[in-house]
Amino acid sequence: MAQKKMKCDKITFKVADFNGEVMGIFDWGKGREDLFDRYYKIEEMDDPEKVMSQLQKLIDDDPEFIEAYNSLGWWEYQFQNYGNAVSLFYFAYDICTEVIPIDFRGKIDWGFLENRPFLRTMEGLAQSFLATNRYEDSIDVCKDILKYNPNDNQGIRALIIENYLHVGDYKNILKICRQYSDDTLPDTLYGKFIAHYRLNQMEKAKESLKDAYVYAPNIAHEVIKKKHKFSKKEETMGIIAGSAEEGFYFWSRTRHIWNEPGIVDYVKMNLSL
Repeated sequence: MAQKKMKCDKITFKVADFNGEVMGIFDWGKGREDLFDRYYKIEEMDDPEKVMSQLQKLIDDDPEFIEAYNSLGWWEYQFQNYGNAVSLFYFAYDICTEVIPIDFRGKIDWGFLENRPFLRTMEGLAQSFLATNRYEDSIDVCKDILKYNPNDNQGIRALIIENYLHVGDYKNILKICRQYSDDTLPDTLYGKFIAHYRLNQMEKAKESLKDAYVYAPNIAHEVIKKKHKFSKKEETMGIIAGSAEEGFYFWSRTRHIWNEPGIVDYVKMNLSL
């Protein structure tokens, strides 16, 4: 006998006032407990082909299961199937935005667990747009995320700066840097330096370069190299802050900037490297 599918509530969106601020909170409804149990077990699997197949089955059983779209989208992204990733994230994005009122101007804060699937969907969409050179589309999504969640628990400020570097929008890089003035992410620190340098603001460029070097010297050492090679000394989860791998990763994402000999020479001269 075929197993009867569990009926799930439709996704809804609630608007409430929290200490004078308008907040939006997703309500994923009831009936997804069994689906979440399956999802967590799938996330523990090691076989990518099996994982992706099981995630698709989850979507077949519940076309509104946003986390399954997110996970499947990131798998496609890892396999460099960026077009597929865009489609998956965009489909999930449409599901979520359909329930957000058109006139909603409030926040969708990361602090509410119910909002995280949607914010992760938007991040995946922005990252996939970047990977397909759709910089303006990626910027638009990043702007929306930062409006919804200005505390930026996801590090979207780094992603939007990377996009701005590609389109040469240095003034908006500095705007983001002012918005997150105490930030120590490499993209913010070195993005500020690059922006000042490209805008011919050399005193500010020198100052911001030295600030960046204090927090991430590995990046400066990497960008001045004539040959670049990724060498991972040990197996780790992700890129460790302050590591040589972080330097290579940053250079690889912004290599179009460092193809200009002048900026590399400027780094060497002002840091005495």
